[in-house]
Amino acid sequence: MSWLTTVALSSDTEANDWMVKASYHNNTVDFFSNPKDLKVDSNGRSVFAGTGSNGVGIGCLNSYGTITGITGSNGFTVSGGSTYNPAAYLMKDSSNNIYGLYTLTYDSTVPGSTTSGFTVLSFNSTTGASTVFTYGRGDYSFSDAPTTTMTSGGFDSSDNFYGVGHIRKSGSYEYPYLIKYNSSGVIQWSKGLQPNEYIYSGSGYTLISSKVLIDSSGNSYVAVRHYTNPPATTNVIKLLKYNSSGVQQWVRELDSSASDELQVTDGTNLYILNGSGLLYAISCSNGAIAWERTLTNADGTSFGGGTASVALYSGYLYCGFYTSNGTHVIAKVSTSGTLDWGREISVPSASAGTGFQTGIIGDVVSNKMYFLFSSNPTVMKLPIDGSKTGTHTLANIPSFGGSEPYTYTFDDFTFLYASKSLTATTTSTQSSTSSSLGDISTLGFTKADVTKVELNVSLSQANVKTYRAPSNVNDPIVIDVKRDIN
Repeated sequence: MSWLTTVALSSDTEANDWMVKASYHNNTVDFFSNPKDLKVDSNGRSVFAGTGSNGVGIGCLNSYGTITGITGSNGFTVSGGSTYNPAAYLMKDSSNNIYGLYTLTYDSTVPGSTTSGFTVLSFNSTTGASTVFTYGRGDYSFSDAPTTTMTSGGFDSSDNFYGVGHIRKSGSYEYPYLIKYNSSGVIQWSKGLQPNEYIYSGSGYTLISSKVLIDSSGNSYVAVRHYTNPPATTNVIKLLKYNSSGVQQWVRELDSSASDELQVTDGTNLYILNGSGLLYAISCSNGAIAWERTLTNADGTSFGGGTASVALYSGYLYCGFYTSNGTHVIAKVSTSGTLDWGREISVPSASAGTGFQTGIIGDVVSNKMYFLFSSNPTVMKLPIDGSKTGTHTLANIPSFGGSEPYTYTFDDFTFLYASKSLTATTTSTQSSTSSSLGDISTLGFTKADVTKVELNVSLSQANVKTYRAPSNVNDPIVIDVKRDIN
């Protein structure tokens, strides 16, 4: 790799709150055009993950909001010349160490086919350097390409790791699984969650095993879409609880319209928020609906119906979703369902497409909320009391054009952080009834023929803080632009 070309416009002045735009780009690779996830460690260091054209990357910010390291991969090319960029899902263990979960499609041992496997990486929060915690796929013989995804994971208080995904058996039939590793990455047990009726993945049918929640005692909770007569369209949503030994505790059938993923748990309830503003809690002890609230904009604007995010901190749920006019709405709600306050992030006089509508609340740490928005990406740090409202401008953001060596211009980015009038109405649209669903314990997982996700690009803080104009067609460009929020 050639020398780094950088536009660095940030300072190291400690700020209580800040907004940062960070980017990595060269003529073939963009790590962060599609930001995916963000987590923050105990020292206020932010790790964000993204994918882009032929690449996947990890960026690190210190508590000042300055880039300290970037790692990434130039992409993974498989049969036929296609390149697959695994979407990253981030999580933390009991010590707030940050891990990344990837599913990668790569060459199969079956001629002319591809296969899929997963990798879980442990990240250094300062540099982005990674070590492999575990990787593998389902150990089965397939007539077609084997596919094993892992879409979500989590740790208990002893740093045992639990992951969920699906395994394709053959003929496009798939079923979900739950697997437990100890803190050394050694498999303890695995469960096939639907052994007798495989889920057909074609014709628009989808699998819901997208999220697993783990409480401090090692109980795991996962929802699956159960097809009662596959490949027919008749299906129900079932929520399952397993103890730390992999023994099923209860099964509940949820309302047939409940396609929303599990998001957070405090060990008392599971909390779910959809993009339409429906927030509800499910009891961990028995799976019954504990309470339900419908969040509504007082101005009559509707929520966008897209991705919603929830972070849990000190007895409150910090909920994020976007409206039909392209703004990002934040609601602080107690774990008993009481609305505390509402806020909105927007661009004055701008239409949808500002990047805020695809944002998430990535984490809440030490009385601070951390957001990740699309475009560059943008990382924002704000207090949990809803203060710091007002108009804020991030100045002199470079945008690049043409071919390398690039031409670039500088523009200001102004956003508004304001109070938002919301209501939280008690509703009862969701249902949860006792049910049953068998499982099996004969699953096998292997590392044979599995391609690990490895990050082969590494940039340090010293590189990032050097300013030079673009000069070489092979030079990557890093943007690090910060604004203190006072």
